[in-house]
Amino acid sequence: MTDQPRTNIRPAGAPMVPMPRPGSEIADGGSGSERVDELAGQAKQAGGELAGQAKDVGAKLAGEAREATRGQLDGRSTKAGEGMVEAAHDVRDIAEELRRKGRDRPAHLADQAAERMDRFGAYLQEADTDRILRDARRMASRRPAAVVAGAAVVGIVAGRLLKASEPDTEEARR
Repeated sequence: MTDQPRTNIRPAGAPMVPMPRPGSEIADGGSGSERVDELAGQAKQAGGELAGQAKDVGAKLAGEAREATRGQLDGRSTKAGEGMVEAAHDVRDIAEELRRKGRDRPAHLADQAAERMDRFGAYLQEADTDRILRDARRMASRRPAAVVAGAAVVGIVAGRLLKASEPDTEEARR
């Protein structure tokens, strides 16, 4: 064989790939492990940077979602507090009606309930989500039976309110 320059035929548009030169480590059957190790290190570093960026973006999105949820919960607790204060006024009206009918004992109980509803409504209006959750945890750890009983009462009252708010017509039943 004669020493003639090698002519590489490459299709148009194909990337140029450097060919090993005669006498190089790769051409001579060497492993090229140093170059492979270098490329692996670069890939590992790039992957680590990408993972760090993804982690930062994920943490930022989680923080934004947490803040949005807190904002919604704060708004809803304030609205619930306003509703509770309105309901307390209604209970006071009922107490007055009971007094007019001479039923002082039930009227007194209704006044006590209205007072508690007012306090709870004011608490819901003033407290932020973190405080409400902290107080609920504290209450649950001190009096778990009271929390369960309260949840049952709230469920029953909510069910009755929903049932009472449904229209009582034939069309609504269909």
